[in-house]
Amino acid sequence: MENTETGDENDDGMRNIESGDESDDKNDDETEDENDNEMDDNDNNDDDEINDSDDEINANDMEKNEDNSFDSKLINLEKILSGNLKKISAYDYLRYRAIHVFFKGWKFNNLNQKQASLYSAKIIYEKGSYKAYQIRKWARYWIEYNILPKSLQGCHQKIKSIIDDEDAIEQSLLFIRENKGKITPKKYQTFVKQILFPNLGLDEFKKSISIKTSCIWLKKLGLVSQLKKKGIYFDRHEREDVIEYKKEFLDKMLIYEKFMPIFEGENMERLDPLLLPNEKTHILVTHDECLFYANDDKLII
Repeated sequence: MENTETGDENDDGMRNIESGDESDDKNDDETEDENDNEMDDNDNNDDDEINDSDDEINANDMEKNEDNSFDSKLINLEKILSGNLKKISAYDYLRYRAIHVFFKGWKFNNLNQKQASLYSAKIIYEKGSYKAYQIRKWARYWIEYNILPKSLQGCHQKIKSIIDDEDAIEQSLLFIRENKGKITPKKYQTFVKQILFPNLGLDEFKKSISIKTSCIWLKKLGLVSQLKKKGIYFDRHEREDVIEYKKEFLDKMLIYEKFMPIFEGENMERLDPLLLPNEKTHILVTHDECLFYANDDKLII
């Protein structure tokens, strides 16, 4: 009897410890919820229709009846992950996996909810506390409704740019062609302000665009940026060191000329020099000092 009483006392002690752990977990998650809710106000990527209430999953909610038990929820989740994945979007598949890893860590690996969600966020998304917060919300929604919360990805308002308008494109390209395909962002900005917007009837609503926007619009029109530097050049041909180098160069060329073929007659017939067995023909390669750029045929900004 003494052993039995001692065992009862130990059981009571374990219950107290477990109760304390649950309280600590709840306090930790509540603290995290306050921080995460601040992030949520500024995060446009929050795509779940879930209330901002406490995301702690109450174990009593899972045991109201047999259909809502945790085991049945986990089995349903595993059926989805082992089923035909072609019917599941990549986004939802990652969410299913995330809450599955969370449930496993929480119920079978002796992790609290915060630890399990952080582990799941790291394994599935390589993210931190905010993604863990979202995973706990998804898990709570799954426990309550046996489905994932509806995603709002792709449902946000789309804004059409002015440069996507056909008239704006046509007038812009005409202006660029008139400038021989070469234009600066500042020059295009002036064109937009003084010509394009008035022609489109937008001068009353939008006065002009920034230089950065001008660059973006020009790239959308197919132009590529190119840096060209201009400098001042001076004639250095009469410097003493240059004259000395010219003399050395001409003396060397006189020697090399003996090994070079010559071309004579109207048909420019080639006459090779007479060479000794250990001598080789020399070919003079010249250039006219013209410079060419790799993208000269493209429109440039």
